[in-house]
Amino acid sequence: MNHLFQLSNFLLILLVALSSVSALSWSPCSSTQQSRALNNLLGSSSSSAFSSSLSLDCLTVPVPLDWNAGWNSRLISLSVVKIRSFGVDDSSHMWFIQGGPGVPGVATYIPELRNSPALDLILSSNMSIIIPDHRGTGNSTPLNCETGYSPKQCLQQLNKWCDSNCLSHFSTTNAAKDLDYLLNLISDSANIKKYHLFAESYGTFHVQRYLMLPNRMS
Repeated sequence: MNHLFQLSNFLLILLVALSSVSALSWSPCSSTQQSRALNNLLGSSSSSAFSSSLSLDCLTVPVPLDWNAGWNSRLISLSVVKIRSFGVDDSSHMWFIQGGPGVPGVATYIPELRNSPALDLILSSNMSIIIPDHRGTGNSTPLNCETGYSPKQCLQQLNKWCDSNCLSHFSTTNAAKDLDYLLNLISDSANIKKYHLFAESYGTFHVQRYLMLPNRMS
């Protein structure tokens, strides 16, 4: 019986892992979202050499709420956006890791990149830009409260949605493990051997925690 239990656990973990890899399929962001994001990125300026050839692809990846419990934990979803140029090899990735904490990466960096020379510089170097939303922010299982709620009211509302102390799993360490998983998954799927991390504010603490993980996958 013990062997059967171990085998069933192994098959369950393998099934989740395979489903995660098979679900790793970048697709164009929804027409409304992509149009809004492209407008935010390019504005009315035509100064970008890539203004007519940019692509925004979206990805949703399931991860454990509690990495210590692994795939037996409740699953949450992480949202990632990739900016690339049509017809350019996806040879390396530049990751933008946002600060905060609590600030979504996509909604922050896309407007910032609009007038930045970094956009052309990165894309002309055959790099794609990868922007994840941290867990609990943006489109990554967001923790949102009604406008005007006090901190106490907000906590009460979130506890109704997220019981059994699950709010404690929206931590820097679990976010760092999310980043490790995403880096490994996305880099392997694209056969990326080299990637770059750009972080600011809390994002630097986030990346430091990632670098300190004892058993990093990436």
